[in-house]
Amino acid sequence: MPKIIENLSADIIDGALRIIEKEGIERLNIRRLSAELGIAASTIYNYYENKEAIVGAAAMVMWNRTLEAIDDLCSSEMSGLEILSAITVRLRTFFKPLFLFHVSSISREGSSSGLPGHQENYKNVIKDELSTKIEEMLVRRGSSTSEAKLSAEVFAGLIIACMHNDDLDMESIASAMKVII
Repeated sequence: MPKIIENLSADIIDGALRIIEKEGIERLNIRRLSAELGIAASTIYNYYENKEAIVGAAAMVMWNRTLEAIDDLCSSEMSGLEILSAITVRLRTFFKPLFLFHVSSISREGSSSGLPGHQENYKNVIKDELSTKIEEMLVRRGSSTSEAKLSAEVFAGLIIACMHNDDLDMESIASAMKVII
């Protein structure tokens, strides 16, 4: 009788996340993951079709963790600029490699076999979620709903720009905005 491992699907994703965090996303493969977990590669295929499916599931887990972290940041006593900077760093740390993996899987396969959706949809989902969190934070801090909504849209767009461009950070954007205003 085969050994039954409870929560194996979650264990597979946790193992994939450990590999990604320690060695980078390019080192993640089914053989490496099976060695990490001490199970047969074929067992992983019972749960996930391929590496891209694992990365997609890992991205969703990390996105949910990131949203929780953003909630904590937005509830903190940090300044608005510190919060936006921390959110930018958090997103760069994990989502930029995932985004690059997604783009490389599209070019390798000629179609989107990586993370679900196209790259613009991916950025839009992140931007929409961020905008909502930032808007909630601004309203809690005393902004009117209309001011908060507009500001949140702008800042979410800036965070996405920073996430994909290592030369940008929220401090330099804030300095540039002071010059413009």
